[in-house]
Amino acid sequence: MLWIFVIFLITQLPPSEAVKCYPGEYEINGECCPMCSAGTRVVKHCRESSSTTCMPCVDDTYTEHPNGLTECMRCKLCDAGARLIIKEKCSYTKNTMCGCDLGYFCRHIAGLDCEMCRPSTMCLPGSMVKEPGTEFRDNVCEVCPDGTFSATNMSRTCQSWTNCTGDRGM
Repeated sequence: MLWIFVIFLITQLPPSEAVKCYPGEYEINGECCPMCSAGTRVVKHCRESSSTTCMPCVDDTYTEHPNGLTECMRCKLCDAGARLIIKEKCSYTKNTMCGCDLGYFCRHIAGLDCEMCRPSTMCLPGSMVKEPGTEFRDNVCEVCPDGTFSATNMSRTCQSWTNCTGDRGM
């Protein structure tokens, strides 16, 4: 009896409406159309008698992959107020990549793109740079050991104190 019920349910399900397009095609209104290449967008969807019409992206827009988009994506802006600078300029096939201004390191990374910068730590006199910062890591400072000093910011080494109390046979 259960099998009859299951067969009844299966026969009552609506047929699948999803069109299965091949790789390199996109679905629009139940039809499969050829995709536009990276750096372009759809101007006219395909029809029975014509293929997809594509147009290049222009003016700070891009598409990174083959697509069926009718609009190109807007290029990202690197916020100068957040100390972001353009690391790689936007092209028709690639979005802008941001990095940090001099004296800053990237505090929030998305892939290889920076979204937020932070000022690099300044190693002051009396300390030295233990590990220099990188694009994605802050400077690490270390206090000069006893008997040594540094007189400048961002010193790479600490120098020994000079002994000014030499023996003077009095």
